[in-house]
Amino acid sequence: MMEKGRLIAIAIITVLSLGVFAALGRAEWGRESYTAEVDLAGSMHLGWYHETNDVTIATNFTANVPMGIIPGQYNATFHGFASVDATSVEFEGMISIENGTHIEEWPGPYFMMGFMVEFSVPNEWPSIPTGKSEASGELNLTLSNTTLPPIQFEWIHVMGPVTQYGNTTVHGWLNAHAKIAYDDTSENMTKAGVFWTPMPAIDEENPTGNFSYSFYRARLINSTTTALNYSGNDFYASGLWSVYNITFVYGSQGEESQEDALIVKQNATGELKVYGNWTSFTVSITGFDDVKGSVKCFTTHDKTILEGDFFGRGHVDIYDLVHVAKHIGDTPRNGSDLQNVESSDVNGDSHIDVYDLVTVANEIGQTG
Repeated sequence: MMEKGRLIAIAIITVLSLGVFAALGRAEWGRESYTAEVDLAGSMHLGWYHETNDVTIATNFTANVPMGIIPGQYNATFHGFASVDATSVEFEGMISIENGTHIEEWPGPYFMMGFMVEFSVPNEWPSIPTGKSEASGELNLTLSNTTLPPIQFEWIHVMGPVTQYGNTTVHGWLNAHAKIAYDDTSENMTKAGVFWTPMPAIDEENPTGNFSYSFYRARLINSTTTALNYSGNDFYASGLWSVYNITFVYGSQGEESQEDALIVKQNATGELKVYGNWTSFTVSITGFDDVKGSVKCFTTHDKTILEGDFFGRGHVDIYDLVHVAKHIGDTPRNGSDLQNVESSDVNGDSHIDVYDLVTVANEIGQTG
């Protein structure tokens, strides 16, 4: 328990520091930005459970860049996530400039400026596991002025507890983000993950002997149809899913000693349906019973996806940060914990750690 308390204390200090950093950055720059064409090349490190992979990338895309970062060439770092499917690797996260021309009024010479990005590259590495992983890299970056096409999007965020697997009562959690274009359906996409387990709760305060805890995770790895008001559903997404059976093994005092992830099914067709005026959902995957639950909250807005908006309020603030900090170091041990962990887990690896904290801290003060 003391170790848990120490982790929470460290997490809160980290969160508050990053929150102040993010708030200062927005206070100084305001929301002034320009549209830049970004050319980057470098090495990316992908980590997924116990596996790691290093890949070399070169690509270009557009992004909104703070006015404090002028067009030019830079050394930079990337921290965020990578979503891997059979054809592409999609990156999302923060690019930090190391050798930028700093705004004079910023205190100290070591302030690193940064901005959020999303970009994808062809998947030229068939050995990399599909799904979402942590990603970091060292990059060479060139920024130049450009303009964005006038495509407008609507962003959807749906989350809520799982209550049924077939006719069995279960515990679990659904978390789904979607992007829907007003005038170009080829731009539509969905990211979704759902977790469930029929196991009863375990007394964490008085564990007796070694014990294990297993649950199923299904992840939408390649969306094909994403739409609002589709076939009688408020929201609909279909595509290819991967299903995993994940087991945590704990020692006699509740310490995690082992984690195993078994691939049960890959590239299975399936669909997510949200209906009943945004009150209920069903995930149907070929070869599995239906996974059903209730929608705890949802948001629809026209700015961006906020990974750290855990309460569906359309913005990220200190309450979201504390929500993650309270569960730092947690892994699922019973049905209640599974919901707590998965509702705080930004990158979907069933661990609450510094990567989740940094992602939320980078979004503090933003609105969707």
